[in-house]
Amino acid sequence: MGRLDPSGLYGVWIGILHLGNDSPWLVFGRESFVEIGLGVAATIDGLIPFMDPLEGLYRMRCGDLPDRYWWSQRIGQVARDLLVLAYAGLGLRNLLSWLKNPRLYEIGQTTLGKPAWEALEATGLTDPVEKGLWLLKEYGSYLKIPKGQLIQTLHTGPTPGGGLALVVAVLVDVGSMIRGTADQ
Repeated sequence: MGRLDPSGLYGVWIGILHLGNDSPWLVFGRESFVEIGLGVAATIDGLIPFMDPLEGLYRMRCGDLPDRYWWSQRIGQVARDLLVLAYAGLGLRNLLSWLKNPRLYEIGQTTLGKPAWEALEATGLTDPVEKGLWLLKEYGSYLKIPKGQLIQTLHTGPTPGGGLALVVAVLVDVGSMIRGTADQ
C-alpha cells in the first residue's frame, strides 16, 4: 500500500520495476515482449489480404496455430475489412446517380489522359452519365478512350460499382472468417 497503490491491489511487474504487491497478476518479462511481437505479426498478417508472409514467426513447428495468434490474425482481418468498407463508402455516396445508368456512369468516371480530360472539361458536363455518353460518342468505343494514370485519382475513392464490389468482397471474407471460426 502507498501512494502508487493505495488499495494494495495492483500487481504489475515489468522487468525489475515492481508496482504493487508481492503477488503480481500481470508480469512482463523478456518472453512477454516476444509474445507481444508475435501477436503484432499475426495482426499484420490479418491486415494483408491473400497471404500471411509473417506466419512462420508465430505458427508452431507442428503446423498448429495457437489461439492467441489466431485471434490476433482475426482482429487484423476485421480491421482490414472495416478500412475497405470505409473506402467503399466513398463510392456509394453517388449510388443514386449510378443507378440511372451504371455502364455510362462507370465510363464517365474513367481516369482519362490529359488531352481527353481537357476536352471533356471544356464541354462543361458534370453528370457522370452524361460524361460517359459524350466519351462514347467522341471515341466510338470504351476501348478507344485514352486512359490516364489510375494512381492519380485513387484518392477520390471508387465509383459506386467499385464500392459495391468491395462490399461484396468484404461479405465473402466475413463469411470465410465465420466458417473458419466454426473450424477453429
